[in-house]
Formats: sequence, structure tokens, C-alpha cells
Amino acid sequence: MAWLLLNVAAIVHTFLDFERRFALRVALLLLCLSLLVACGDESGDLSVNDSPPQIELASNLTLNGTAFASDSLGRTIECSLDLEIALNPEANRTSERVEYTGTHTGEVGRRVLVRDSSDVTFSAIVFGDVRLHLIAPDSVVLQIPANEDAGSRFWREIAQFAGTVDSEGSGTGRWRCAPLDVVQNAFVDTSLVAKGQWHLQPQNR
Repeated sequence: MAWLLLNVAAIVHTFLDFERRFALRVALLLLCLSLLVACGDESGDLSVNDSPPQIELASNLTLNGTAFASDSLGRTIECSLDLEIALNPEANRTSERVEYTGTHTGEVGRRVLVRDSSDVTFSAIVFGDVRLHLIAPDSVVLQIPANEDAGSRFWREIAQFAGTVDSEGSGTGRWRCAPLDVVQNAFVDTSLVAKGQWHLQPQNR
């Protein structure tokens, strides 16, 4: 009987040791899996909810600009931009860039004054799609795709506005108002480029 009790005790002891070793192995395996998942989360792509760059844009913006130039022939150029931008919710986000799509509407113009006080004014009502990129840490690029392949340099120069943006979502940059590339009767606009500034601001500010 004593021999039997000793054997039973040995079997129970062995079984308990096996359970402890098995439980320890399972715990170590779970710990390793947890560490792998954590590392994977840190190195993966950013989701839409991650937030670099740390700038929030209003959904409705205004883009205004002016540009001036004159030459030795007495000609003066005056240009203007007056656009309203409506942005959709962000389309894409990475660690360095946030991309938006939207639309623009408004008016652009170029006025050519000559020495005898006569002038020719061109203005156009515009509407179309836009793409806007916020680029870390403080850059903004607004694109108007319809103007990219236009025949006139005037339109191609307002296909993209690249500048800087502050923490309140207001941007600014340089603008070149190029000629209309028009020769029509006495009106010639092929050479004089006006330089100025554009400003992007939330509406109602």
C-alpha cells in the first residue's frame, strides 16, 4: 500500500510540474505576441484619425490676390484674384501630408493701362475642381487642374499656388500674373508679367 501511495504522489507531482511548465510557456507566448502586435502598430501606416501635420483648415476658404507691374512704355498692369474655396473632408493622410479635394468659384482679372489713359480689362467668372495639400510642417499647395494645360500663360500661372500656412489655417505666397498672350487689333498683351501676393483665409474672418 505504501508503494502505491508513493507512486500516486509521484504521478501527481509530475502532473502538477507539467501544468506549471505549460502555463508558463503559454504566458510567455502571449507576451511575445503582444510585443509583436505593439511593434507592428508603431511601424504601420497612419490611419485617418492620426493627425500630422497639426493644422486644421476650415471647410470654406477665400483666396484673394493682387499683382502690379509697369514698364518704360508707360503700360501698367493690374491683376486680381477673388475666389471662394469649398473643401470636402480630407481625402488622404500620411505622416507628412494631408490631401483635400473641393471646388472653387469666383472671378479673376487682368487690366492693361497705357500711357494715353486708355485701358483694356479682362475678367472671367471661374468655377471648377481644386486639390489642396497640407505638407508638414507649414506648407500649403492649392491646385486648379483645369488650368494646368491652358494655352495662355495667364491661366497656367493660376493653376497652382504654393506657399506657407500658419497654425490658424491662413496661408500666403507669391503670385505671377502672366500675359493673356493676346494680339487683337490695338490690344497687345504678350510680355509684361505682374508680381504680387495671394492670401488664403477661412471665410468670415
